[in-house]
Formats: sequence, C-alpha cells, structure tokens
Amino acid sequence: MKKINDIFIGQHFCLPNNFLTSNYDTFLFFDFGLGMEPEFLEYFSDLLDLGGFNKQVNVFDYDFNIIVDNWILKHDDLLKYIKRIIGYVDINDDNGIIMADTDLNWVAVQDIPINWGVFAFQSSKKESIRLFHMMNRDWFVDIERFKSMEKVLIREVGEEFINILLSNYGNIRSKQA
Repeated sequence: MKKINDIFIGQHFCLPNNFLTSNYDTFLFFDFGLGMEPEFLEYFSDLLDLGGFNKQVNVFDYDFNIIVDNWILKHDDLLKYIKRIIGYVDINDDNGIIMADTDLNWVAVQDIPINWGVFAFQSSKKESIRLFHMMNRDWFVDIERFKSMEKVLIREVGEEFINILLSNYGNIRSKQA
C-alpha cells in the first residue's frame, strides 16, 4: 500500500502549482476550509454513502503528521473532528491540510485555510473518476469552468494565478500521453 507522502512530487503544496504525482490527473478546485466546513462534510458523507464509496479518511498536516486517523465520515461526529482539525491548524500557525481516503482514490490539499485547495482524482481508477463526476459543482470549480470564468476570476485571484493554474492543470492528461 502506498503512503500518503508517495503521491506528492515535493513538499511545496501551493496552488496554482501542480504538486501531485502524474496518476492524479483530474481536479476540482475549492475555496473553503478543508475539513472545517460542516455543511460540506455532511454533503460529502452523504455522497460517499450514495455512491458506496470508502468513507474512511485520514487527515494530515503538510509534514505528513496525522491529525485524524481512520475517520469514518458520518454526521454524528463531524463537529468533534472539525474542532480537532481547527485546533491543530490554529496551534500550528495555519498549517496546511491534506485529506485522503484510506485507499488513496482521491486526495484533497489546501496549503492554508484561506487559500484555494484542490481535490485530485485518478482517471485510471473507476472508483476515483466516478466520485469526481458525482461531486456537486456548486462547491467546486473544475479546470473547464476556470477556463470559461477566466475573466471574472482574474479580478478575484489575479491573472498570474489563473495562468499558472491553467498551465499546470489544464492539459495534464495530454502531457502524459
């Protein structure tokens, strides 16, 4: 079984740069605190139930220290774990968060809670890509929406951010072929 740190190219996890190994080639971008948003975690838990996906996740900091080990996402314990994650982030100067299912079908990364983050999937794994297609686009922006919203987003996040993001994530699959 792969270790979580084996799926990263390096330890500079900062959007808009791509920092994941090439088998993670399908992405959704988000702008909420990873592991800290109860409404999203409830939605995500329900989605995992609906699709019959693995609900067991691990939450790490950027040094791959475990924050929450083998958390089975369910409504009745969300607040307990959210408090643990928020407390850890506060104590560790807004350290980034990595969240992944225990099968490593997907990984979500956010360098600090106020920055954009990325959910990454493996298009070669049916389970992974099926989850990608089921996820609610209201919570996320995929690379195609970034391209179509480029002018609006330039005002929000800056032209340099958009250009680097598109060059790093816009044609990842074609680079591998």
